[in-house]
Amino acid sequence: MQHPRAPHVAPLTPDAHRIRLYESRLRRETAHRKELEVMGRLMDIDSGYYRTSQGVLKVLEIVLSFLAVLLVSNSYGVYGERSFALLVSFAAFFVSFLILVAKILTLHLHFSHRAWFLTEFIFDLTMVFGFLVSGFMMAYLSASHWAISNPHWQTLPAVASGTLLVCTLVFLTDTFLQWREHRRYTWHPNPNVPIPNGRGHERLPA
Repeated sequence: MQHPRAPHVAPLTPDAHRIRLYESRLRRETAHRKELEVMGRLMDIDSGYYRTSQGVLKVLEIVLSFLAVLLVSNSYGVYGERSFALLVSFAAFFVSFLILVAKILTLHLHFSHRAWFLTEFIFDLTMVFGFLVSGFMMAYLSASHWAISNPHWQTLPAVASGTLLVCTLVFLTDTFLQWREHRRYTWHPNPNVPIPNGRGHERLPA
């Protein structure tokens, strides 16, 4: 007695696989969106963004940048490293907060995907180098100086330096995730058709 053969399932073509990824991403992006009426105009709110990996990183960037501002501002500078570290930390705090608000209010959908990606990617990459340089400056120029001159003043610059380097790692992780998402999800099944509920915003190929 011959057993019936299972039907042959053809493997997904590259385009079919991309369409499946695209549809999965689209469902995930719109799962927590809600429409609110504000002054007679409809506004989309993404209430679930802060629970995504990039949303968690953005909140972490804001908290760590604010902590860095507090630590650096209470440290004693020596060669101007304190001012540079404050500039980097405050810029990271302020811009990251604006990005978080823009993502929750879905304001980024009013820009092309490429323009928004480049803006956020360049900002995060700039913060990586800024925090890396300021962290080493606080460690070498401030903490090491006060370790010899006045050990009681060494603690805050040392902790501030460590916080700045942790900020470097967080922004570096965010930069990597953005690049990976950009390379993986910028494909659109039909560039002439806008994304549903995207208000004309199209995710075109990179």
